[in-house]
Amino acid sequence: MKAALFRAIEALIRQRPFTVGAVSRITQTTLRALDSNEYFATFMSDREAGAPMREVELRIPTPASSKKDGIAILTVDAAARITPEAVTEHFGSRPDFSVPEPAAPNEFAYTYKQAWGDLSFEFARGTRYLISVAIDAIESRPAASAEPAP
Repeated sequence: MKAALFRAIEALIRQRPFTVGAVSRITQTTLRALDSNEYFATFMSDREAGAPMREVELRIPTPASSKKDGIAILTVDAAARITPEAVTEHFGSRPDFSVPEPAAPNEFAYTYKQAWGDLSFEFARGTRYLISVAIDAIESRPAASAEPAP
């Protein structure tokens, strides 16, 4: 399950700019339109995604937006038991580390800053298993300040 999730993440990173069809194909789910606004069209998986993903959310910039490629958020089933060590072993040992506010469902997060945006992993309180992955490609950075993509 871990390998399949990591392959999907890498395929999504290569797929930018995001499209509903490509994200649906990569995550093996159907995305349906949700409430959108002037700047982003939002889509959500219409059923539970394939293991270990539970849910897929996609936000694509509209023509009125100045943002870039969009955001894909994967909700991960903690039962897959994907550890922080598995993430750093695969994506690199030097992520930025952050701790959210005490009421948040995640205990901590790792973020890998890339030229195309941020790749973030959130880990559950208590178990410390992976519960969410965000591929946030709405803001690019100058190449000198980013590490190469995984």
